Amino acid sequence: MTFNTCYLSRSPGTFAFSSIPYNSLKERTGDKYHRHPRAAKNATINLHDRLFRDVNSKERNSMDLFRLIFTPYEFGLFDWETVHAEFTEFWDEELLEKRADLIFSVKSKGSERDVQIFLLLEHKSGQDANLLQQMLEYQTRMYSRQNSSIIPILIYHGKQKEWNNALRFQDSLQEMSPALNQAFGTHILDFTCKLLNLRDEDVQQKTNHLVTGCILFILSKIWSVDEETVKELFRIGSKLDESDRRDLIEKAVNYIQQYNRAFSLELIKKIERETIEEDKRIMSIVQYAREMERKEGREEGINQVAKEMIREGVDVSKICQYTKLTPEHVEKLQRDLH
Repeated sequence: MTFNTCYLSRSPGTFAFSSIPYNSLKERTGDKYHRHPRAAKNATINLHDRLFRDVNSKERNSMDLFRLIFTPYEFGLFDWETVHAEFTEFWDEELLEKRADLIFSVKSKGSERDVQIFLLLEHKSGQDANLLQQMLEYQTRMYSRQNSSIIPILIYHGKQKEWNNALRFQDSLQEMSPALNQAFGTHILDFTCKLLNLRDEDVQQKTNHLVTGCILFILSKIWSVDEETVKELFRIGSKLDESDRRDLIEKAVNYIQQYNRAFSLELIKKIERETIEEDKRIMSIVQYAREMERKEGREEGINQVAKEMIREGVDVSKICQYTKLTPEHVEKLQRDLH
C-alpha cells in the first residue's frame, strides 16, 4: 500500500502539516501511526471523547460551549462570524499522533490589526494530573506553526463533581519556596486554563435552551443515568427542530447504550412513548435506520471482499464458496470492474 496521509487546514488560521508516506510511517511505528496515544486505555473514556468531538467540532454547535465558557463581556470581544474549526493532529519525533480535542480560530473585535485568537479545548471525563503538561505540549506545537494568542480551555464532566487538579501551570510544578517564587515567579513559564464544569448545577441550568443542550445534559448525567434521566433527555430534545432532534438525540441514545448496555432500544422506545407526544418521537426512525445500515453495510462489505478476490484472480467458484454470493452476482461484479 503506497498512499500519503496529509493533514491540511485551509482556514484563516492555517496549521499546515506535511504529507507523510504511509510506508515510512509503517516502518517507524508498526502501522499504528493513526492511533491516539491513549487508545489502549479504557475504551469507556474514549466514548465520552467521541461524543464530545463529534457534536462540538461543528462551528454552529460549538457556539453553545463558548456561550457557557465566556462571560458576556469576554464573549463580546470576538467576531463569532469568523469562528473556524481547525485540524487538531500533531506529530511528535516518533511520528506518533497526538490529538487535541478541539481547536477553533476566531478574530477579535476592536483591534486595528486583523488579530486572530485560537481556542484550545480539552475535554476530560475524569481527573488528570497531567492536563497542564498536555496543554503545554499542544500550545508549543501550535506556536511553532502560528504566532497567535491561544486560550486553553478545559471542559470537565467526571464522576467527581469538582475538578481537583491545578488549572494554573505553575501550580502543577514542584513547589518553590516563597523567596524563590517572589524572585523568579514572573520569569517561569505560566498559563491558566479556563474551566467549564458540566457537573456544575449553575451550568446545567443554562444548557436547557441551547441547541446542544441535550448532549451537554447527558454528558453531565451519564455516571448515574437511569430512566428518569432518559425521560428528561427526551423532554429537552423535544424542544428542538426536527433535524437537530433526530441528529442529537440519536447521538445521545447511542452514547447511553454504549455506556450502559441495560438500555436496549426497546426500553428507550418505551421511555420515549411515555414521555413525549407522538409527533416528537424519533426512536422508531432510528431503529429502522440502524437495521438498514446493518443490512447495507454487510452487503457492501461482502461485495468489497469479492471485488478484491476478483482483482487477485481468484476463481469464481472459490469466491462463491467464501462469500456465499451467486455466480451470476460475482460475474456482474467482474463486469463492473472491467
